[in-house]
Amino acid sequence: MSWNKRKAMLAMLYISAKQDWRIDLYQLMKTIFWADKLHLQKWGELITDDVYKQSKYGPVPFNAYKLVVNLPRDNCAIDLRDLVTDHGRDSLTIEKIKYELAQSEIDALDMAYEIFQGQDFNNIKRIVQETEYPPNQIISLEVLAEGDEELISYMRSQDEYKMALGQ
Repeated sequence: MSWNKRKAMLAMLYISAKQDWRIDLYQLMKTIFWADKLHLQKWGELITDDVYKQSKYGPVPFNAYKLVVNLPRDNCAIDLRDLVTDHGRDSLTIEKIKYELAQSEIDALDMAYEIFQGQDFNNIKRIVQETEYPPNQIISLEVLAEGDEELISYMRSQDEYKMALGQ
């Protein structure tokens, strides 16, 4: 599996557009995690194809975090439009972002956003840490599938198919 940087950026921009482009970094990372987990459990694949690692404060999408962690901050809030060129920033709308996302991805992002919108750090941490993941380790897709044997079997067959195609 290789990280889909464009899809991760679109997902993060979509979430932040719901809050006038400014969003708390922690809330953003947990919303992306939750949306990926929901999408995986329903459709058998992640939205972003990111790698998740368990940190002290819950699961983190490793590559997405690296992409945004150094953006300028106002307290803990970041403006995701800083990922886009000045020209692109001026024309960026939620409709343009939605155009490039599948409806299933939008649905998962919306559901995750509703869970974390307006929540403080402690509530978000409590929600994402209800499931214990191995500390400081990569969280496998099988673990994110939460024991769903049919989903795990499907994911394995998809991996075998991709390997056979050389992807």
